[in-house]
Amino acid sequence: MCIDILSQSDNCQESQNMFREAKSVPELVAAWQRFWAGVLHEVPEQVITAFSKLYPVYRSDIIRAGVYYNESPITNSGGMVLVGDKPEGVAINPVVITGRHRIYVLGDMPVTVDDNCSVHVAADRADVIVKGHARAVIEQGKLTARDFAFVSGKGNITCYDAATLYVNGGRLDDHGHMEIVASGDAMVYSFTNRRITVQANAKLYYKQQ
Repeated sequence: MCIDILSQSDNCQESQNMFREAKSVPELVAAWQRFWAGVLHEVPEQVITAFSKLYPVYRSDIIRAGVYYNESPITNSGGMVLVGDKPEGVAINPVVITGRHRIYVLGDMPVTVDDNCSVHVAADRADVIVKGHARAVIEQGKLTARDFAFVSGKGNITCYDAATLYVNGGRLDDHGHMEIVASGDAMVYSFTNRRITVQANAKLYYKQQ
């Protein structure tokens, strides 16, 4: 399955060879991590389908390699969390992740990221909250920034408190911020122009609190 997924992406033959040579689940996971950047953008649906099927079976081995799927790590730092789709027909609570971890959101499972985690949001159906001093890069999807979170990218974003945002597209609804820099075709809806910089074709629209 791993080799089949890689063959659908632009990853090189080296990555497929690593999977063929892997002799354990942790070695397979290590190969995933090495070529993760390419897989993330090229075959995201295939990745979350594979993890949703295999994670319940090989959970302990995958966790031993430092990777978690739709759950928070048991350690405070160093983990990688893949967030896919939420189970159908089941009431679920958001996944809450604290500490210092790397999170990749490829599905619609609600997730709250706190402390000093970093999150990459790459799904149009994503639903993410970033808090504390967490950092987020968003390509698409829904994101809410609170506390001292730092966000860059574009999507359907809402901010509060003292968040810092560098947006280059999409929509930003501002209810409080430390700084906003908008560029590209971003649309910012705010109650003020204080500490908001608008560049290129970005627009600032005023609204009542």
